[in-house]
Amino acid sequence: MTAGHGNQQDVVAHANMNVGGKLVISHSVGRTATEAIDLLQDKLRSLLGRL
Repeated sequence: MTAGHGNQQDVVAHANMNVGGKLVISHSVGRTATEAIDLLQDKLRSLLGRL
């Protein structure tokens, strides 16, 4: 998946979790693997905080 960064490819981080029988799915896209994982971590903290 490209997003107008020349030839640079965006990185997708994806997580599937079973939390107390509830399926939690999230993904994020970043310019680097570190950025994608950091964004995913933030999303998961928010999602899990609402369960």
